[in-house]
Amino acid sequence: MNLFVLDDREARIQIPHYWALYVHDGRSAPFGAVQAQFLVWFRNPKDDPRLRGGISPVRAKDLRQLTPSEFRYWLARNREADPDGTNPRLRPMIVTRQIRTPTQARRFFSNEAGGGMQRFPPEARRIIAEEFSGFVRAQMGDLMNVKGSITVQL
Repeated sequence: MNLFVLDDREARIQIPHYWALYVHDGRSAPFGAVQAQFLVWFRNPKDDPRLRGGISPVRAKDLRQLTPSEFRYWLARNREADPDGTNPRLRPMIVTRQIRTPTQARRFFSNEAGGGMQRFPPEARRIIAEEFSGFVRAQMGDLMNVKGSITVQL
């Protein structure tokens, strides 16, 4: 995630990963493998040889397919994990020809209930109050020790 502060009142949050749009908006219809024979992913992303240390590439153009030898290697690991073929949840590599169910949207850029930014306004107010109070104390210095009251209007 990138945060760009544009000025004193505005900032822009950007998630550069190609898949962020699919997570945010969801997918209302199932889809099948378009250019490949199989859809393949791993239960543990660190096992996925297409990823660098389990970290997904930012740009779709940086994606790569498994090589035939990598695919065969992980099929063998699947057979070791689930020798009788009755418990697919034990297999480290998941292979399917299609995904039949839609994916629910995860609106991380939303202030609505369940949205990822829902806590942002109150949290921002808290941070602003702390920062402003610290700034005023620093600017006032010894004047803060004077008894009495002062009202500041912004």
